[in-house]
Amino acid sequence: MQVQSLANGQRLTLDPTATLGAGGEAYIYTLPQDSSLVAKVYRTLDKVPARKLAVMITHPPADPMLAQGHISLAWPVALLSAVDGRQQVIGFLMPRVTGMRPLIACYNPARRRQQWPLFNYRYLLRTAYNLAAAVCTLHARGYVIGDVNESNILVTDTALVTLVDTDSFQVREPHNGVVYRCPVGKPEFTPPELQNCPFAQVDRAPEHDLFGIAVLIFQLLMEGTHPFAGVYQGRGDPPPYEARIAAGHFPYSRGRRAPYRPKPSAPSYDTLPPTLQDMFVRCFETGHARPQARPDAHTWQRALQEVEQNLAVCSANDQHLYSSHLRACPWCARAQRLGGRDPFPSRRAVQHHQHQQPPRSLHHPLRTSGTSSTVVPRSSLQARGLPAMPTTASRPPALASRRASVLRGAFWGVVSGVLLSMIVYASMQRSLAPETSLVILWEAVQQAGGSAVWGAVWGTMWGIGRRPAASGRASRLGRILTGAVLGAMLGMLTSTLLGGTPGYTSSMPQGTLPELLRTAAWDAPLTLMREIGRALVAGMQLHALPGAIVGSILGIVWGAWGR
Repeated sequence: MQVQSLANGQRLTLDPTATLGAGGEAYIYTLPQDSSLVAKVYRTLDKVPARKLAVMITHPPADPMLAQGHISLAWPVALLSAVDGRQQVIGFLMPRVTGMRPLIACYNPARRRQQWPLFNYRYLLRTAYNLAAAVCTLHARGYVIGDVNESNILVTDTALVTLVDTDSFQVREPHNGVVYRCPVGKPEFTPPELQNCPFAQVDRAPEHDLFGIAVLIFQLLMEGTHPFAGVYQGRGDPPPYEARIAAGHFPYSRGRRAPYRPKPSAPSYDTLPPTLQDMFVRCFETGHARPQARPDAHTWQRALQEVEQNLAVCSANDQHLYSSHLRACPWCARAQRLGGRDPFPSRRAVQHHQHQQPPRSLHHPLRTSGTSSTVVPRSSLQARGLPAMPTTASRPPALASRRASVLRGAFWGVVSGVLLSMIVYASMQRSLAPETSLVILWEAVQQAGGSAVWGAVWGTMWGIGRRPAASGRASRLGRILTGAVLGAMLGMLTSTLLGGTPGYTSSMPQGTLPELLRTAAWDAPLTLMREIGRALVAGMQLHALPGAIVGSILGIVWGAWGR
């Protein structure tokens, strides 16, 4: 069988016996001339979306993993015609993907244990991130997947993702706005506003994709549990997923009641970090009435990256990785619930083929179980074959580690404290005449030493105390207010201890902290503490006010900047 590429006129020979697969509309053939490509040839000419394919080839989206040598989108690259001179489109060429499995192999615990037993929670998070990255680049180019489901997404054992069946995507012509619709879809991944709608008559939007993507991310992070799966509390037979989706009956809902409770076999919803819990609520609860409220793909990328960089590792099994907001390992508890069937078996268990043994008698959930945790070092991102986080235009900046956060807090505390204190000193001492500018600058630098010290102290403490926060306006306002209060208190306290602040040249009154510390050093500990407290109260005079002002400003800035 011979076909011709309409891109360069090259004739290609297809072996009818060398098919990679066949669907209801087309066959997939290997190319002996080029092992990096395959040919998709439609069964009948009336099924060929020739104009749609031409638009896709002319306006391809950017592949977020191309720089890493991986193909995230099996995108058409050239049209094919029969060798009869008519140049009628019968199919197209696209990249060949190998060594991949369907997405269900990751999130289905039984299949994962059998095929990829060391595919731990970090891999699941990275898979979700790479899926969001591929969707983000599609939406940025104006494409909509439409038929979001687990069978159209392939994954490698290193968490790389490829979207296939791209010729079913919804395509919009850039120059005239003509839409070539996606006529198919699976009900369990379809948003409520499109349930029972004829897909061939509906123009899809990105927020419709976002519902299905959230379902897949939920399944990846919740051991294959569908977000609308639950134990029915009503009468009669439980409704199917599409009816639950249409009614907005999310079992983990916060603002509305649903006649379902979470499945006992599912992991606890608290296993998810608060940020992701909020995002699922936004998608499945808030988004039920307002589809535009669903988190977009870029928001998912940002949140998933933050969760991955704040994972903790179980001291009993280094394959147990979980969100650092938890005090104990949830996978140890889950393994006990499942009679020893570990969702993420250890390397030793896999080496000795113990991970496939049948479970013992099942146990009830334990309220307190697991082992202590430590933060996973960033170097483990490259361990066990996991590729580094892809560098794309939509990738958020890397979040600082705890050490970097401390150092950055100290640095900006010093810089901001010195600069603002210099401004306070210069504005309160004398006019900024040209002939006195250098003198003022020198004196200001000398006077700003105290602010440098307390700025470093405050910045370091804030860096140590920083933790991932929930999303939303309330959390940001809370960080700002917390920063302002801490800054004011520490600024006033340290300015008092130092005995002076730029703008005030009065010395510390006699009988306050330094003298009392010297005289009380030989006294009993209780006397020492009492005298220190009395000195702090007595020393809180006006000379500490600029320190409080500068600390408040630093707190507001740092609180607004924090995550």
